[in-house]
Amino acid sequence: MDIESIIKAPIDGFVLKKNVEVGDPVTPLTSYQEGTVLLKMADMGRLIFKGTVDEIDVGKLKEGMDADIKVGALPTDKIVGRLTKISLKAEKKDNASVFPIEISVPATSNSTLRAGYSANANLIIRQKDSVLVVPERVVTFRNDSAFVKVSVGPAKEEERSIKTGLSDAITIEVVEGLKEGDEVVEKPVKKIE
Repeated sequence: MDIESIIKAPIDGFVLKKNVEVGDPVTPLTSYQEGTVLLKMADMGRLIFKGTVDEIDVGKLKEGMDADIKVGALPTDKIVGRLTKISLKAEKKDNASVFPIEISVPATSNSTLRAGYSANANLIIRQKDSVLVVPERVVTFRNDSAFVKVSVGPAKEEERSIKTGLSDAITIEVVEGLKEGDEVVEKPVKKIE
């Protein structure tokens, strides 16, 4: 017996994967069985970035924050999203506790995004413009204080206490103790023997 059925998609979107071919047997969804998955569809106008945040940083985040997303396949494209979900439960990943997050990505006219791209998201917690910064590697931290070595003449150095501000783990803001133009000395490189 030849039975013909018309199957209508429940959403507008694109077919991402077709699981059956014409003529393949399919079973309907019932309370006793799942039924055959025919295809996978997605509304590509409502994309979601899914990632994880370390437990150390999750307390600094709140829903609604803007996120800059860097897609590996599109290195020059600027994609901005909005943090929409922070999981209430941690997951274990490589012996660390991480929290799943979701960032909604609005439809962009200048980027062709595809489902499954790998990407990194930067969430801006705090930022300052036009501040004095030094490389964090030149700062020595002792007893809740920060110090740098400053050149004060030919072959002369002095250690100077500084007050630090924001850091991005590469550079650190100097609030007090240095002025623009001061020559900060690099720490000596330790030899491995």
